[in-house]
Amino acid sequence: LFRSKCFHISFKIEESESAYIVAWTNFILLFFSIILTLNSNYFHKSKIILLANNISNFTTERFILFYDFFDLKKGSSFLCCMPSMYIGGIMMLIRAIVNEGVIFLEKPSRYPIQRLNEKIDLCAMTTAQTRNAIQIPKRMEFIRNLLIGGGELTNDDDFNLSKLETSCFHSFGMTETISHIALRSIDSKTEDKLYQCLNHVQISNNNENRLVIKSKKIGIESLTTNDIVKIVGNQLFIYIGRMGNIINSGGIKIHAEQIEKT
Repeated sequence: LFRSKCFHISFKIEESESAYIVAWTNFILLFFSIILTLNSNYFHKSKIILLANNISNFTTERFILFYDFFDLKKGSSFLCCMPSMYIGGIMMLIRAIVNEGVIFLEKPSRYPIQRLNEKIDLCAMTTAQTRNAIQIPKRMEFIRNLLIGGGELTNDDDFNLSKLETSCFHSFGMTETISHIALRSIDSKTEDKLYQCLNHVQISNNNENRLVIKSKKIGIESLTTNDIVKIVGNQLFIYIGRMGNIINSGGIKIHAEQIEKT
């Protein structure tokens, strides 16, 4: 069924148990594995194996925490406008299935909401998509929660997003963590750029101020990233930049990301 050139699909599962979640995710991964195998340019086989192994560590509790955070109920609506061959799109499909929700599939492009005319409880976009979407504020009013990932946001981006009625969140995550491990709320009342970790995540710094992540729920004993962060409280941190993007100017270390934001 097409709705404004978006697919409308409803999924049902009998119980929200871990076994059902794993079964559904394995089915989705099998489907995508077949598609991706036909075109090896999309995904390397090792990444598919890594993805399957990590998603198997997901639990019902983690999804429930996710839905509680965004105040999602059974039958909530999801807009997937990201490529479903990559983790961002795959996770939106899985979230909709576990939620027994309705998902609208829009062909991925830099202009994801030009034809949107349905109320959406949760949408995920890349930073490039977000910058184009906020140019159409009337369409953005259909989206209650927006999850933004895949790149950095500038101060101007934050200012423009804070003016929307939509609740906007900048996510922090990586392939190894499958989904985000922390969120930053973007609103006019919050001037700082604090990321709040999810409850199952513990963080620390090593001697280079690189972020170290631990989480039993997703099977990570200790993951040292290339992200430089400043930990400012219990499960709170400020993102500084990437380890490889440090500029040494006269002995003073400057992070390229901090320059780009100004």
